[in-house]
Amino acid sequence: MHRDLKPENILLEQNKEFDQIKIIDFGTSLVYDPNKTLDEKLGTPYYIAPEVLNKSYGAKCDVWSAGVITYILLSGMPPFNGQTDQEIMKKVRAGKFSFDDKSWSAVSQNAKDFISKLLTYNQDNRPSAQEALSHPWITELSNIAVDESMALGALSNLKDFRADQTLKQATFAFIASQLLSKSEKDNLARYSRPSIRTETASSRWKRSRKDTLSTTEDPWATKRSSACSAPSTPTTAASSTTLSLWSPL
Repeated sequence: MHRDLKPENILLEQNKEFDQIKIIDFGTSLVYDPNKTLDEKLGTPYYIAPEVLNKSYGAKCDVWSAGVITYILLSGMPPFNGQTDQEIMKKVRAGKFSFDDKSWSAVSQNAKDFISKLLTYNQDNRPSAQEALSHPWITELSNIAVDESMALGALSNLKDFRADQTLKQATFAFIASQLLSKSEKDNLARYSRPSIRTETASSRWKRSRKDTLSTTEDPWATKRSSACSAPSTPTTAASSTTLSLWSPL
């Protein structure tokens, strides 16, 4: 089980045919055990299966993801969309999608049926990967050479979808930065100060010790001098560090 299938994890091999692909990023994958139900909530909002959100799933979560990828390749848009991850996952939980957009007018009924089967909400009724490969849309076209123009069109749909998402993310980041008030920015800056000040206090003590030793010809004289003085330098440094950690800025 891969558990995070998405276009970003599917690569085309350079100078090879369109059907020569590689799946990457197996960081969340595991060996499937049919006797075990998984409950880890893993995946990417657009492609995650509803049963994963409900924390009770098996190998067919990858079949759902394949259905979402196919939907995007043929239309250039996701079946479950939203402005935020929460909105997207809410629609995934509902499991409702359609082929009403005009981009589906040129897509065959077999292709739509294939996607519908893969996006069957109830995982028990969803086909396995092996059963999906037996669907007429796959078997009837498997012996036909890949139409380069159609393949490029699918890749263009995918590229447009990714570009749109990148633009949205950049826009949201800009809006968020503009909505921060001066006090909020000051608070963010304050949170980073204690560690900096602590480091400065520590390094200051180290530098002072190094300078003392380097400027004294007789190290034993330095040791005797330090023993007679009160309080010692390390105690001062420790106090400085404690203050920088706990005192208000």
